[in-house]
Amino acid sequence: YYAAFLLAGLNLAVLAGWTMDWLLNRLAAWRTWASRLALGLAVLYLGWLGWQMAVLHPYEYTYYNSLAGGLRGAAARFETDYWGVAVSAAARRLPAALLADGWPAGQTARVAVAGANDFSVRYYLPDWIEYTPDSQEADVFIGGMRGFGMNQFDGRVIFSIDRLGVSFAMVKRPEK
Repeated sequence: YYAAFLLAGLNLAVLAGWTMDWLLNRLAAWRTWASRLALGLAVLYLGWLGWQMAVLHPYEYTYYNSLAGGLRGAAARFETDYWGVAVSAAARRLPAALLADGWPAGQTARVAVAGANDFSVRYYLPDWIEYTPDSQEADVFIGGMRGFGMNQFDGRVIFSIDRLGVSFAMVKRPEK
């Protein structure tokens, strides 16, 4: 199954390379400067894509092309962090962030999860942070923006996991 996708991707890369080679040769036969310009534009474009991948890391799969409005334009209409990887990163960062936010050391905190699989959060929580399915009991909310899950929770944002101006996951403290 995965080998078929890998082979299809490899075939597309080879096809793109052949097409670029053909185009540059045709342009060079017509005008040398045209082939150099096309090559320069291709290098700039690939550099721009490389920069985007570096900025998105480790969420490269959230890339949307300019036709979709880029990541920022697509975030309101399409799924971004559909694997919920940012929620796991937020869960790993949660203990230190809670303590820095003034949570008393050694006191148990209860966390509710929205817009993500609660297992992706519970796996990374230390013993003093407990999962609760009841948002009314929660001392902290954590979740992804998937399905705009965090919009259901009111509270003060402690931190969020963002890339290119788009939030992938967020942690909030309810106003009590």
